[in-house]
Amino acid sequence: MAFSLLALILLGPVVGAEAPEKVQSGVALAIDGRYEEALQIFQQLLRRDPDRPLFHYLAGMCHFYLDNLRVARAHLEIAAAAERQESFPKAYFWLAQVHLTEDRHQKALSVVEDGLRRFPQNQDLLDLDREIREATAR
Repeated sequence: MAFSLLALILLGPVVGAEAPEKVQSGVALAIDGRYEEALQIFQQLLRRDPDRPLFHYLAGMCHFYLDNLRVARAHLEIAAAAERQESFPKAYFWLAQVHLTEDRHQKALSVVEDGLRRFPQNQDLLDLDREIREATAR
């Protein structure tokens, strides 16, 4: 539930009044593990508003869980590169996770460092930074 509330908070003004409801429906499907169904909703929202970082983040998350790592990476890169007011640390966290899954530890570390420059107090990024550094030091 916290994830869906976060999504709605980050949504801001969108094209079409039904978008917050669609986001919440998609997030609920994703939380339930129904990633393909959720992805259909997020892709529909992206067709209507392709510049919305949140929609890219949500689509990227679904692709990650569907093991479509290349597509997940593309969406998460867009979400992470958004202007500060529309970006959020979880985009960096999950983009780094994609790179780790692809066994690209240095690239993952670079993404985390970028995220920490924008969000220096984010505990998830701080923890992931420590984990990557410890793993690469072995």
